[in-house]
Amino acid sequence: MKGLIKKIAIIIIITSTIIFSSCERRDILDEPRSSLRININWQKGQKRSEGFFVMLYPKDKSKEVLVDFVGTDGGIIRVPRGEYDILIHSYDYESIIVNRTNSFNSAYATTSNRKIGGILKATSEKDEVILNQTDEMFYTGGFEGKAIDQANASYSVDISPINIIKQYEYRIKINNSSNIASVYATLSGLSGSYLLGVQKLGANAVSIYSEPIYNEKWIVIKVNTFGIISGVIHKLNLKFTLTDGSTQIESFDVTDNTSELPNGGLITLHTTVINLDEVVGSGGIGGTVSEWGSEDIIDIIM
Repeated sequence: MKGLIKKIAIIIIITSTIIFSSCERRDILDEPRSSLRININWQKGQKRSEGFFVMLYPKDKSKEVLVDFVGTDGGIIRVPRGEYDILIHSYDYESIIVNRTNSFNSAYATTSNRKIGGILKATSEKDEVILNQTDEMFYTGGFEGKAIDQANASYSVDISPINIIKQYEYRIKINNSSNIASVYATLSGLSGSYLLGVQKLGANAVSIYSEPIYNEKWIVIKVNTFGIISGVIHKLNLKFTLTDGSTQIESFDVTDNTSELPNGGLITLHTTVINLDEVVGSGGIGGTVSEWGSEDIIDIIM
């Protein structure tokens, strides 16, 4: 059902773009066009996106950016004569925000701000922006300088998409987890954006919000991000609300552990234990841990 709604939304967006631009840009729409086949070359074993938005950035800056859509393995779009930088990105995403801009080099992805209070007052990241996590998967790819020299001709480009998302998972031993009413976490020193065309992390350091899961012995914090910024501190902060209404904040410097896994992975803090305060009352409610699997490093397919 969710996939159907997304597809309907895409049709509405593309149709609306054509309708509204037809009044002001009829000269462009009436211009003779050629067929451009976008071939999506998947690597073996890649989990596939359901489809892609296609942005064509004209080298001639007086012309408008063209936006279209192709399926999982690509498709044919109609393009006026000119030279283009071509950018594709997944369409099946929810948390990521894409700003296509008017330039191949400046188009970027980010996520929305997270408004939370309390946790940063007790840490050194008071002024750092907190963003929501990315989706678990987001593919992008590009092709620069594709010339469409003739009208009513056929052209093609091959693009190999990469998943730009890094997945981290932190595991910490915990005592008195039955006293938890709720808990959230932030991880600092992560990039808040990704330049899609040049395939490069943005330099803006942010904290990423996460809602941990836990059982009697372990708490697990999963973080999906564009990537880590090297040379900065990565601090894992957790704020617990206990069943008696009190709060408890725990902070851990995970810089060394995180820096060793630039492409994401599993980090178990074996020598660290969170001891929650004793409270009087019934146990709390919260996330549960299931199907953790082994403690091997997660294999992130890029």
